[in-house]
Amino acid sequence: MTNERLQYLLDQQHTGNISELEAAELDSWYSQTEARENLTARLSENAASALEVRLLSRINHEIDNTENPVENLEPSKKLWEPARLYRIAAVFLGLLVVGAGLYIYDPFAAKQVSEVTKYGEIRTVLLPDGSEVILNGNSAITYAGDWKNDDTREVRLKGEAYFKVVHTSDNRKFSVSTDEHFSVDVLGTQFSVNSRESGTRVVLNEGKVQCNLGKEQGDALILKPGELIEFDTKPSKYIRKSVEADQYSAWKDRKLILKNTTLREISDMLTETYGLHITTENPDLLGREVSGSVPLDNVETLLEGLAEACDLNVRREGENVSFAPRKR
Repeated sequence: MTNERLQYLLDQQHTGNISELEAAELDSWYSQTEARENLTARLSENAASALEVRLLSRINHEIDNTENPVENLEPSKKLWEPARLYRIAAVFLGLLVVGAGLYIYDPFAAKQVSEVTKYGEIRTVLLPDGSEVILNGNSAITYAGDWKNDDTREVRLKGEAYFKVVHTSDNRKFSVSTDEHFSVDVLGTQFSVNSRESGTRVVLNEGKVQCNLGKEQGDALILKPGELIEFDTKPSKYIRKSVEADQYSAWKDRKLILKNTTLREISDMLTETYGLHITTENPDLLGREVSGSVPLDNVETLLEGLAEACDLNVRREGENVSFAPRKR
């Protein structure tokens, strides 16, 4: 496993957003920890903390097993192997030592700041350089609290955000990363980034940005105002097109602008931003298109508007919402 992948998985675990597949991948790495000491050298503070907790848990588990040994086990099946346990402990202690040097190796380690929004919440965050980030619901950013000595102003994003980046006198780069394979570099501009399970999208409102498509491709894309790129999982398989940029950032003003938008796309937004679970017994309904402007102050008002626009019966019970065609 590469250092970047380990960093990503540990950050996901630390924030409680790790998937079952990612957890299984991390468990596999833990099972071979004693052979992976060199991969901990550049972890962020959150990632190091997550790894410390997990390794300490493993050590305690092994020690607990020694207090209740099972008799007559073959040597190869003993629950506790002292040599292996000491190696794990050595890695754990080594990690603590590495932690002392994190401020040298990782710009995120110094006074790391995290901002997280709840479902349906919109919050404005002022960054250390005066740049402004508007976070949409169910989103999070992480950044170093002090950028004075950093060459790059770096922010990590999960979810959706609108960025108003200030230009610095020394032309320092501003970078937004969504994972190890995709990031956006700017100097001074306004743009939105949406990185959810359904895919990743960047829309440029003003200025110029460079979209880095990952180390494997070694490719980069320059966007002009009014351009969009989006992809599902692989940045190299992106779609690029011209759009009305304000349509994609209207949410910051608590509006939803729809232009031939499918009910499927709206359902994804309701799930990812508001935490609603959408179901229908007629999947063809999700292909219906909607155009118009809807206020986002109240989800119930939004659902009522969709019901009228798409000729639907909409039923909500808590976080569960069902769509059905209206009977004639």
